[in-house]
Amino acid sequence: MRFRDHFRRTPDAASPLVWSVAAAVAAFAIAACHGDGAPTGPANQRAFTAVSAGADRDHTCGVTAAGAAYCWGANRGGQLGDGTTSSRSAPISIAGGLAFRSVTAGNAHSCGLTASGAAYCWGSGSHGQLGDSASMARSAPVVPPVAVGGGLTFSSLTAALFYTCGLTSGGAAYCWGFDSTGALGNGATVLRTSPTAVAGGLTFASITAGTHHACALTASGAAYCWGYTGLGGVGDGTGLIRLSPVPVLGALNFAKVSAGGNHSCALTSAGVAYCWGTNFIGQLGDGTTTSRMSPVLVAGGLGFAQVSAGGSHTCGVTTAGAAYCWGFNYDGQLGDGT
Repeated sequence: MRFRDHFRRTPDAASPLVWSVAAAVAAFAIAACHGDGAPTGPANQRAFTAVSAGADRDHTCGVTAAGAAYCWGANRGGQLGDGTTSSRSAPISIAGGLAFRSVTAGNAHSCGLTASGAAYCWGSGSHGQLGDSASMARSAPVVPPVAVGGGLTFSSLTAALFYTCGLTSGGAAYCWGFDSTGALGNGATVLRTSPTAVAGGLTFASITAGTHHACALTASGAAYCWGYTGLGGVGDGTGLIRLSPVPVLGALNFAKVSAGGNHSCALTSAGVAYCWGTNFIGQLGDGTTTSRMSPVLVAGGLGFAQVSAGGSHTCGVTTAGAAYCWGFNYDGQLGDGT
């Protein structure tokens, strides 16, 4: 097979994923992916309201309507939260008896948010990503969950490679952990073991953490990003490291944004998708492999309800509930059977 057959430059309207993501989200019986490209569920299916796939592709967490949290996959850092470091091929409940309204999976750590806005993290704290105010990074996994320090309550959390970010109910952004290229957004690149305010004094309605960069939307839909991707994932027209939020070019207003490996994607309120950043293998979906320093329109004319930027691929769910993916497909991550 030629290399070019391993990726798609645009959402393939001729062969969208045939499974209905609208149904999957409505009563989310978890889909564990097999190498043949066909989504399948685990043997002990549960109804999940949301799931989060880990930053390094090797574990997943989900939460039920009753607030029960489960994780499965690799567990070398204790990121499954079951009190062990044994990997699990089926969902295992988080130890500690806490009820969560949302969960987020990072690399070797995971975090959850309770109904009251209390944040808890578990797994590897090697880079301060648990945010538990430890005097130094932890050398052993932390299970069950530990409370994030600082006395803050959050409305959302997003876990990434070696760091975590969250928004308070007032829209203030905080990050903790470590990233050498400024993904914490606090004007420095030093390790933080407890939440530290993102610089700039902006308030946000949503936040998303990628591998080495993060993005957030204001209440009016203005997009800001910070950190580094090398080829424009911050979207400010440069390839520079940004230690604090900078506005994404284009004067576009977005309803949703997702930060991936080295690229970002966002949706307008009308469901129009834009992406920016690295595009060597078509992950921007504009029909080219040219990297973009600012947002470019995703080809195909589709209207999306959701978009998610992965490491080197992107997926979206249309308003009709059909799933489309584009970009790298060497491991079958586009789900089109090839």
